[in-house]
Amino acid sequence: APPADQETDTSHLRCRYQIRFRALDGTGRELDDVLEGSDSELVWGANDSEVYYATMDAQHRPWKLWRHVLGTPQAEDTLLLTEENELFWLALHKGAAGRFVFATVASPETSEVHALDLEGGHGERL
Repeated sequence: APPADQETDTSHLRCRYQIRFRALDGTGRELDDVLEGSDSELVWGANDSEVYYATMDAQHRPWKLWRHVLGTPQAEDTLLLTEENELFWLALHKGAAGRFVFATVASPETSEVHALDLEGGHGERL
C-alpha cells in the first residue's frame, strides 16, 4: 500500500469509452458514427443498422440505455431507459434467439430486467 501521505490515483480504473465502427465490406474504412461516453457494452439490434448501448453518469455508473441508428449523429439517438437510483447499475445483453435486448438494472440486494422486442416497435421507452 502507498504511504498514507500519498494520494492514489485510480482514475484509470474508471473508463468511458468511445465506440467507433468499421465497414466490413473489404475496405475496412471507418464509419462516421462515434458514440461518446459509453460503458463497454454494445448490443446489435435486429439487423446491422442499429445498436444499443449505455452511457455513464458522473460516478461512472451505467445508467442510460440508448438506441443508435448507424449513419445518424449520436444527438439523434433514442433514450429508452434511465435508472436514477444511484444504488443500481445497468447492464445489457441480447437473448440467445436474437429477438430481445435485455436491460438488467441491479443493486447488491435486488434486480429487475426490462426486455425490448426487436421484432416489435423500436424506439419506445422501456
